[in-house]
Amino acid sequence: MFDLSATVQAAGQAAIVVEPTVYALTTLAGKFGLSGQGQLAFGVVCGGVFGCGGYIAQVGGPADFAGWSALVLFTIVAALVPAGVYEANKSAAAKGVTVGNDAEPPQ
Repeated sequence: MFDLSATVQAAGQAAIVVEPTVYALTTLAGKFGLSGQGQLAFGVVCGGVFGCGGYIAQVGGPADFAGWSALVLFTIVAALVPAGVYEANKSAAAKGVTVGNDAEPPQ
């Protein structure tokens, strides 16, 4: 039987580790010379692999259609979120946007 609350809790716990790890690996790949679409693809693939693995480690292998659906959905989210955050940060940095207490107030 599929337990949605347990799945959401486990997915949240996996995401706490997966998302920053993928973001850091994508940044590191850029330091090694990977850039542009290659770096974006690297982040998406890492997110998918680590997302799927993290979900299975937390919840276990899916036993029914609902379990497979949850695994696929979490894998997609884990693949796209860190890549999207990385691209947004890169775009903001290119525009000179800073975040924090020392940021200039908007004009």
